[in-house]
Amino acid sequence: MKKIVYSLISGIVMLCFAACDPQEINDHSLGGQLVSQGDISISVSATGNPNEYKFTNTSKELSSDVQLFWSLGDGKVTTAAHGASIIKQYKKAGSYTVSLLAFTKAGQTAVSQTVNVAEDLQGFAWPGFDFNSSANLFKTATFTNEFYYADANWNSYGVPTHTSDGNKKLDLSFDKATSLQWQNQVHFVTNIAVSAGKTYDFSVAIKATNDIPAATVKVSKVGDDGTYLLLRDHNVSLAADEMKVVAGSALAGFDGNVKITFDFGGSPANTNVSIYNITLTEHNDANVAPLDYDLAGNLWKAVDKNKDYTMGFWWADANWSQVGNPDFEQNNNVYTITAKSDAAAEWQAQNSFNTKSLALGADDIVDFSCVVMASKDSPAIIKLSSQESDGNYLFEKHGVQFKAGEIKVIKFTNQKLSGGASSKLKLIFDFGGCKSGTEFTIGSITLIKK
Repeated sequence: MKKIVYSLISGIVMLCFAACDPQEINDHSLGGQLVSQGDISISVSATGNPNEYKFTNTSKELSSDVQLFWSLGDGKVTTAAHGASIIKQYKKAGSYTVSLLAFTKAGQTAVSQTVNVAEDLQGFAWPGFDFNSSANLFKTATFTNEFYYADANWNSYGVPTHTSDGNKKLDLSFDKATSLQWQNQVHFVTNIAVSAGKTYDFSVAIKATNDIPAATVKVSKVGDDGTYLLLRDHNVSLAADEMKVVAGSALAGFDGNVKITFDFGGSPANTNVSIYNITLTEHNDANVAPLDYDLAGNLWKAVDKNKDYTMGFWWADANWSQVGNPDFEQNNNVYTITAKSDAAAEWQAQNSFNTKSLALGADDIVDFSCVVMASKDSPAIIKLSSQESDGNYLFEKHGVQFKAGEIKVIKFTNQKLSGGASSKLKLIFDFGGCKSGTEFTIGSITLIKK
């Protein structure tokens, strides 16, 4: 149960004054009347992503001379606005007191709520295409589930224990072990009709409580298993308690109804599996799926594991005078960069991953992807180049726009260095135009040589 606390919290107020930029609190603009306790309120909801919450300022309309701040319980403080929401993903397990603080010359008022995070964040992953989109054909589909669950000799165990949350999620419990492909099948036989001549986008999220090294995902035609949109045949690796997304884009359609098949053959006894956020839409160019970070050829995976890079920062104010570096943290394959000041224009908030040994030849062709989330609306430039020459690059993308709290896929395919071989690559994220307090989370960087 969530604990809600309403009080004046002097310790949090001191934190706010210590953590905020002095320019953000201007005593000359503050009103004189203390904000009433009943005039401020917040709402808290889980987003569905791991350890991630949405905090909304639901207060009454306040005078423009009242200054509002969020204190997020982890030492981070950021400005607040009436009716606006912020998204926060916590990296570590713990109890976090999140407060909305209202300041006037007469003093401060605070309202707080405690968020309890059970586990450390294991990673930062793209959740798949938007399940809640009105274009998602599966969201309102009707379907029946069929099962085949058998031992090593193909003797049926019967139907596994399962529960569902409408079309959103299916939870399964496998109390017995299976050893071979197709010995643990789960089917969604749907009324979704697709057409030849059209293309489709598909994604699904899966989580298992034990390792399943070779699961299968297949989207096929009802009554004809040989006709399919997607087949990931016995090669989907599920790591215990980690979300795995399987996706395909611009998949050629067929005339008929859709059957979605999962096989967890090879699952150990006492394994629970959740299948959720199944999304099937007609193709939209906005649906971009990242590369699979776990592919054996991912050159960046060793950079993450061995911390085979040094960080370079160059942040400046509106007058191009250099300011302090942002906060930076690595957690496995996830990086967090937190702005400590505003950056007004392009190239005023540069963050460079200078690799120590990642090289490419003059004729090497590569694919690249990563996932990024910003806590506030922010622009960006993404560039991958040689350290020897900024003009020798694989790609340089201006005008990237992040929407607060939404995970965005950055993807480039069939890229080649523009100026020849490089002995050391440099990956640059420029967040020029961002606001102080914006937290950028970057994960699953994937670089595949073809």
